[in-house]
Amino acid sequence: MSGKVSYPMIDCHVHVWGGISEIDGLIEIADAVGLRAQAVMCIAACGYEGIGPLQTPLGLLFKAMHPERIFCFGALNYLAPNAKESGDVLAGQARRMIEAGADGIKMLEGKPVFRKAIGLPLDSAKYDAFFECVQSSGTPLLYHVADPERLWDPAQASEGGRKSRWFYGDGTYASKVQLYREAEGFLVKFPALRVVFAHFFFMSADLQRAARVLDTYPGVNFDLTPGREMYTNFRKDLAAWRDFFIKYQDRILFGTDSSGGNGGYDAGRVKECQGKVAWMRQFLETENDGINLPPDVLEKTYAGNFQRLVSSSPKPLNLELALGICEEALAVAKAAAQPEAEVLEETVGKMRDLSG
Repeated sequence: MSGKVSYPMIDCHVHVWGGISEIDGLIEIADAVGLRAQAVMCIAACGYEGIGPLQTPLGLLFKAMHPERIFCFGALNYLAPNAKESGDVLAGQARRMIEAGADGIKMLEGKPVFRKAIGLPLDSAKYDAFFECVQSSGTPLLYHVADPERLWDPAQASEGGRKSRWFYGDGTYASKVQLYREAEGFLVKFPALRVVFAHFFFMSADLQRAARVLDTYPGVNFDLTPGREMYTNFRKDLAAWRDFFIKYQDRILFGTDSSGGNGGYDAGRVKECQGKVAWMRQFLETENDGINLPPDVLEKTYAGNFQRLVSSSPKPLNLELALGICEEALAVAKAAAQPEAEVLEETVGKMRDLSG
């Protein structure tokens, strides 16, 4: 296994958290690792930990700056007027993102802290118009639902996790069972949805359940974005998981969850991502504590499945419509006196420059 990839590779899951300078960091990561393209996942604006409407504008700007190698999955803005009260508002947001050239939509609404902050069940009727818009347009979703089991268990969740609200066992968060029930609720209502569940749908500890989901819902896919527990679980039965990866070779996508920093460029992220990709490749490609997948399966996992589900190249961006989305986000941030307003001002300015 060489230092750079021997297969075309698209990272289906990266982030720009809060700073324009992170864009350069992600491009440097792509060049260092040998990525053909990256899909930037934007985060819903819901007020959790101060997260406002900056994310989608940053993702659109990144795509505008690097139109040949950046896919953008926009996110919903729950801070916009009537967003939680009217399903038409959420559907309208999705429609505008799609028309502007977003390649998909990212949803973190199923992560327990976001589910709690937003206050809507994942299969709420208020999402129906949104899901119908996404389904009818063939737009892919990358959806984070649930989290590792240990975060509901006081005996396993770290003290640091509890202090940072990454502990869900106090009775105020949806259970993992409930989150899965809600996810299946919208899958039943919208069977033609094209969904990638992030982090293997947090089912790496239950091979049979993961297989049942894929068998039951033909539009469902999983990404391999690492959680620390995922690959530990895979290694408990390498032979069984190898069979799983081969059986469902058309349904698994490669992703790293990398970012260029957190509010500013961090050169250390390049080395970190190089190391992450190296051990992921070792697991997928070798018999050294791995599953040694056949070359044709690796080709699908690294890029082919993403290209089938999304596209082989990013959609053209309508700069005028993208600028409008950015300006609306800036207005929301200013009205709420959010700290993000300053970065949004810069983002809008750069988008205006690119729009001519």
